[in-house]
Amino acid sequence: MIENAVEELLSGIKVGEFGIYAEKYPGRFPNEALLEIFIEKGSLRDHLLYARVYFGRRYYSSWVEVSSINPTPNVGLLYFNSPVEETLLELFASHLKPGEHIFVSYVEDLETKRALYFGAPAPTTRLGFKLFNLGFTWFKDWYFPEGFKEGGEKLQAEKPLNKEQRRVHLLNIRKELEEFLERGKIRDKYLLEALKRGQMLLNSLNELI
Repeated sequence: MIENAVEELLSGIKVGEFGIYAEKYPGRFPNEALLEIFIEKGSLRDHLLYARVYFGRRYYSSWVEVSSINPTPNVGLLYFNSPVEETLLELFASHLKPGEHIFVSYVEDLETKRALYFGAPAPTTRLGFKLFNLGFTWFKDWYFPEGFKEGGEKLQAEKPLNKEQRRVHLLNIRKELEEFLERGKIRDKYLLEALKRGQMLLNSLNELI
């Protein structure tokens, strides 16, 4: 249950020399909470990100939205690809159930942003690859908000409801990967990294499906 992830953050989490903790504020509607997550090291403390959490209700599933990420907080940390990022994504993923999803902003994540812009499949991007390895198999790139409340660019990832849905998702990903890997010469460094991930994913998917 996603409530357990919130409680862990409110209590504080230790990641190496860093401490992560959250302050909780009321959401926009019942069953939603806004967390401001801070990071500290010794006497240094800074904003790290916001996490909006919906706890679910009846037929509505839970979700988490991560936004306003500070990639270089004033504690001597580079957030992207750090153990801190890994810990937070794993925390949210481990408490989301089948059929539930996460949104992660990539506004400050240049590698993910550029790869998506040039058409790389979401699971081959820096962020998408991490989410895929955490059990998410369906993706949507919110590169152009469709209203006024969606916020900025974000990647949505959802866990499959069951084994059959997972298989369908993996088949769709494999098709995307095959088309991506058949493209012509790629010179952009971010797309080259996506290409490497795509080949690794394709090899593993051929064994999983």
